[in-house]
Amino acid sequence: MVNHKNIPFCRYADDSILHYRSEDEARYLRERLALRLRDCGLEMHPTKTRVVYCKDSRQTETHEQIQFDFLGYTFRPRRKVSRNGRFLLGFTPAVGQQRMTAMRQSIRRWHLTHRSELSLDPLAQVLAPRVRGWVNCYCRFRCSEFQPVADHLDRAINFVTPAQRHQGVDAELLTKREAVYERAKSLNPRRWSGDIRNWEVAGAVSLNPGKLQEIERNKQAA
Repeated sequence: MVNHKNIPFCRYADDSILHYRSEDEARYLRERLALRLRDCGLEMHPTKTRVVYCKDSRQTETHEQIQFDFLGYTFRPRRKVSRNGRFLLGFTPAVGQQRMTAMRQSIRRWHLTHRSELSLDPLAQVLAPRVRGWVNCYCRFRCSEFQPVADHLDRAINFVTPAQRHQGVDAELLTKREAVYERAKSLNPRRWSGDIRNWEVAGAVSLNPGKLQEIERNKQAA
């Protein structure tokens, strides 16, 4: 964008976003970019290259394309709360459906239901680096959109969800699961190389224990 320094843009590898002031300007410069890429022996992606209208409370026109994906995020109109507490329509990012599908597929490939030899602590040590990376990357904006992935992980681990802990039914659920495992081991002892999984109720769990330690140090310093 050397010849158009007034056009804000962002590029990562071969993906780019350019922010224009009008649709006419966008279509004109898209043609110019296509010619420039052709001179370099390249071409724009036929389906990913689009002109998208960033619809919000101030830009209220109707257009066919009002969302796009970039680096695993989907940018689209969403309801937000202004500084004075009013609900407005904003054009904001959140983790995209395609990326959430990829994360759920990764969880299924882990075959967590086959890792019955692991109790919660060693299982957390195995999973935490990957899950912490997802959280740090995709929960920077509208973290609530990440909840379906978190729920899927809860079901895959087959422990208890935060809601079940909050409702106070976690101990009963874990006791029932322990009985199921004990019965399965008694029926097929040769399929078990050791003890069954530890189904005791766990204490506080954190995806970012370093943050909790920092908070505790700040409390002591105060």
